Amino acid sequence: MTAFLITDAIESTLILAVSTFYSHLTTVDVAPPGYGIAVKWQGVRGASKAEITSASVEIGAVVIEQILGELGLSSSGSYKVVTVPSGYKLRSLTLTNLKFGDKVLRSEADLAAQGLRLAVIPSDPSGTLGAPQFSAPPVPARGLLPVALTGASFENGVLKLPDVAAPKIGLSLVKKNFPEEFEAQSFSLDSVTGVAAISSKNLQLVDSAGTVIWAFPGELPPQSPIVDINLQFALEQALNSALKESKPLDVNLFLRGTSPTKAGVNVSAIQGALIRSFPGVLRTILEGDSVPLALATPALSEEPPTSVIADLNVRYQGIRILESFSNLVPGNAGVTGQIVSDHSVLRELPPAALNGVSLAKVALIGRAPEDCELAVQLVAMNAGSAGTPTAAPSVLKLKASQTIAPIWITLSEMPLISGQVGLSVRANRGRFFWVQETDLLIKLAIHDPDPGNRTLRLNGVSIATIAQSETAIPAAKLPPEVFHTIAPLLESDLFLTVDLSDLSLRYKR
Repeated sequence: MTAFLITDAIESTLILAVSTFYSHLTTVDVAPPGYGIAVKWQGVRGASKAEITSASVEIGAVVIEQILGELGLSSSGSYKVVTVPSGYKLRSLTLTNLKFGDKVLRSEADLAAQGLRLAVIPSDPSGTLGAPQFSAPPVPARGLLPVALTGASFENGVLKLPDVAAPKIGLSLVKKNFPEEFEAQSFSLDSVTGVAAISSKNLQLVDSAGTVIWAFPGELPPQSPIVDINLQFALEQALNSALKESKPLDVNLFLRGTSPTKAGVNVSAIQGALIRSFPGVLRTILEGDSVPLALATPALSEEPPTSVIADLNVRYQGIRILESFSNLVPGNAGVTGQIVSDHSVLRELPPAALNGVSLAKVALIGRAPEDCELAVQLVAMNAGSAGTPTAAPSVLKLKASQTIAPIWITLSEMPLISGQVGLSVRANRGRFFWVQETDLLIKLAIHDPDPGNRTLRLNGVSIATIAQSETAIPAAKLPPEVFHTIAPLLESDLFLTVDLSDLSLRYKR
């Protein structure tokens, strides 16, 4: 929140004091351009919506005391008449050299010693004086009547008043106790200076374009109930407009009033979120490899979201990795292996590795240093050597690549296998680099109608357990920590069709 400092001065007069009626409010200047309520949010790449969940401002009345300087003073019969500048409420008058005869009067005690009262007669709006409304000291009680003409006091030459609004103030020194008995006395008064009370006036809460969000015309009465204004709609509208126009999320509201004026303000914590949405369905096909989530550009923000939600629907394709005979894919650095050319390279499988299972796909882990064509087939093993092929070779054409990856092959025939077999690979054209650790690295995928409670993962974090052919999780809570910089990877040992619908990334502010 930013406060704009405004000079409290009008016609070279001074502010004496400020009265705030609610202890938890902060007194602020609201003279134009006003007191700023600022929202400055760090943007998020691709964010399309701003939401405000909590934002309000409390506004209360504040009264300032302003010195009016010397006021016009005239005589009307036994009255002295003070002229008050237009629009001001009089809080006090300093009476210089108020004298009754040769006695200088500076307090109620001085008045009482002379058997006097100082009667105060505010005029009506036209300036016509009527009956006294205040007396210092006040009129005493009598019988069933209480003390009367209260509200004024006179000490140290200062006549204090209860913020009187009148264009003229009549002053009279009177004898006797009760209004109907008052006897006006002659007196002299050299000069009068005044102090006005200025309440919060003509308050408006506006946006940066000057659109009025809330207004209180005229004076906000002192000690009136606090006004509590919900800022949610105004801030959301301004932030979303800035998002639409690709502008910084720097929004200001202004509380302003007629100068000079102040107000009591308490701005609640402004809380909300930026939202990046991916409407529709994001479909990812998993077939033995990790696959980046197919997010629209631009890339994700470097700031992780606070929460991520999407409807998750998963269909199992009836194929899974045979984990017990499948290898992990190493990185590109420091790998060794064999070059497959026009001579067959054999990867022997353990005895009975494929007995009782239905092989669906095989993958060679490696890369093609140049464009090549591979012939791949299963062969029966005969005393550690390649024997009879179990089926005709499958032919696969590859483009040159610098990346180690599984190269999946659907063999032309997938008979049920018994006994020991091996995987024979030959290059009809070009070369293939087949990575080797203890053995040449492969992956095997088999047909299996039961997904076996295997997991679907996002950058290694489990987001679903797959126990049947179709799994639906409405409003699934996805791990927010993986949604930054680049799209996270979906991965599973199951061959799956993964649909994420109406993906929403929420960035708390």
